[in-house]
Parts: sequence; C-alpha cells; structure tokens
Amino acid sequence: MKKIIYYTHIYFLDVALEVVRQLAEHYEVYLYIELAPESLRANIFNLDADLNDYKTITPFAEVQDRWNLDYYKPYFEKLKAVNFVIFGINRSISLYAWRKSFAIRASFRMINPDYIHYDDFSIRQLWMVPFFTLNKKRFVLNVHDPKPHSGEKSLKRALIKRAIFRSAGRFVCFSKYSSELLAAFEDGRKITDLRLTPYTFYRNYRHTERGIPGQITFAFVGRLATYKGIDLFIEAAALIGARYPEARFIIAGKPVGGYVLDAATLPGQQLDCRIRHIENEELVTIIGESDVVVCPYRDATQSGVMMTAFALEKPVIVSPVGGLPEYVAQGTGIVMQDTTGIALSRAMENFIHQQRAQNRQPDPETYDSKEPRAYNVNQFTKIYK
Repeated sequence: MKKIIYYTHIYFLDVALEVVRQLAEHYEVYLYIELAPESLRANIFNLDADLNDYKTITPFAEVQDRWNLDYYKPYFEKLKAVNFVIFGINRSISLYAWRKSFAIRASFRMINPDYIHYDDFSIRQLWMVPFFTLNKKRFVLNVHDPKPHSGEKSLKRALIKRAIFRSAGRFVCFSKYSSELLAAFEDGRKITDLRLTPYTFYRNYRHTERGIPGQITFAFVGRLATYKGIDLFIEAAALIGARYPEARFIIAGKPVGGYVLDAATLPGQQLDCRIRHIENEELVTIIGESDVVVCPYRDATQSGVMMTAFALEKPVIVSPVGGLPEYVAQGTGIVMQDTTGIALSRAMENFIHQQRAQNRQPDPETYDSKEPRAYNVNQFTKIYK
C-alpha cells in the first residue's frame, strides 16, 4: 500500500477531513495540519492556546484531550498518523520559519512516503521549495483557487506561488472550471480534479433541522469580501422583502481584506446582520433555521459554503460563475441567470414559489450522493500512479 503524506492548513480543514478519510480507505495516510497564531480561530477550528508551548511536530494524540478535539477522531480512525505542525509566531519569512522547515523535512524523511500531497500552500512553504524541487515527481499540490479572487491579490504570495508551482509534479483542483483555468498556464496533463463532498463535521453541532414556521429565510454566511456579491444580496433582499412579508434575510460573517459593511445603513427590519466571526455552533444554527443558503458570488472556483449547506441538507441559490453550477444537482438548488440583484431576486422568488408548492423533509441522499466519492476513488489512481 502506497504511503501518502497529506499536509493541510486550518483554513482548509473542513474539506481536508473529508479527503483524508476517503484516502485512508486505499492508502497509508500521514496527516500534517499546519497551525499558527492567525489560524487558532479559523474555519472549523477554535483554540485558545500559546503555541510556543508545543513542539514543531506535535502528535494529535498528545493534545486531543487538552484541546477538546473529540469531534475530529472519527476522521482519523484509519490514518497511520496525525500531527500538528506548530508555528508559535506569525513570521512566515524569517529565520524562525526556516528552522521549522528542517523539522518538517526530517519528519517526512522518517516516513519515506511515495507521495507528498500539499493542500495548497502558505507563505511559510517558501522554505520547503528546495525539498519540493528535489522530490518533484512525488510532490502533489492542491490548487483551490488558480487565480486570486477580486481584491485579494498579493505580490509576495504570487512570487512564492510561482516557485512552488514550478516544484510540483502534479496538481489537483476541486472543480472542472478550476482545472480548465489552471490548464491555461500549467500542463493540463499534470492536472486532476476531485469532487468536493458535504462537510460532515458541521453535523456535530446540528440541532435545528428545518426553517422557522411562517417564515422563509435566506442566509448569506461566510467571509465578507468584495467578490462575494453581498451588495447583490442586499439589493435582492429589498426587492423581495417589499413583496413577501414572510421573507427574512441573514448576513453572517467576518469582513476580510479591508471589506466594510455598515449594518446601520442597511434597509428594512427583515434583515439580520451579524458582522463578526461566527462560531461553528452559531453557523449551524443559522443554516438550520434558514430555508436556503445564498452564494451570489461575482467570481468563484468552488464553494465550501455550498458543501456546508449540503451537509445540513439545505438547498442553495448560486450565481452562474466559476465551478458553482457544477455542484447544483437536481433538487439541491437554483442557479441565477446572471450576477445582478434582479437575477437574484428572481431566483429567490422562484424558491418561495417552490417552498409554497411543497412541504416535505429533504431526502438526505439528494445532498450527499455516492457518485462524487466513487469519482474520487478513480481519480486517486491517476494522482498516485
């Protein structure tokens, strides 16, 4: 059985859990999770700790009780080993980070893997480039976003990205759209795609199964950024709210990249704004009490928010951009006609009519089909030849 080192980051932990659990059915998997001060409360992770108290390579088993990580254990049952890669200070380009890279390499060499699979990269991986280059044939790199989102460009990250990409022997994307986008500047023969599957971790926090009776609630959740189309959501909310008094709207998330949303200026009493970091339990409650999750993004490759909604058996309304439509199967949502507030309001109105016409519990298999997992198993054989 081939040995796979899978190195991920807290920011991708929800999707990584699904990938490694499936990988472990077919390979020996050694998981490394990069953890730094800026990611202590990110994605599904929530920790209050001084990371300087821990070794660079800290086994999961040593901290699972102290850090209250019981929810993670089912995903790791068949893995050979799970380690956190600890960075105690937020200095990516520094002598400190350079020294840490030697501990990481030493740990990798002890395993002697057939493949080293990185789940995208952080700036800290600059110090690993020589190692990646020497191991090019077995270095696999996930590319979640082949191009940066609107308003998220960084020259430093772009330069490091170029160096890391040159070191990769194979790339993995998570939508057909992303694969085609990456093929515009990388050898298409080196690119394989996997399908995202519902982020089941969020089910640990589920209490509310259905929306609030007498209301139809549209939820926008996740990071608040320029490219997310929040203005389209607000415009559509004003139009739909005026016509349908039972409609409610929620915006919940933390602004990033300098994005500013002044909740005090937003129209109507039907709009609930929670402009802050949203913990897992509150996020799941918001989605559980909503009828549909809205992703009106102006640009996108794929969406973790969609996978969170599907895990909680909620439909979505998405814009017709990037890889979003690829994930909307029959019965799981609506694709907008274009990226305008009018188009979103029409999709919302369509959803309201659908809700009035039917009142039944969703079929779990509608949102969690076996087909993507079967597809991924076949793709693994192409990645790890």
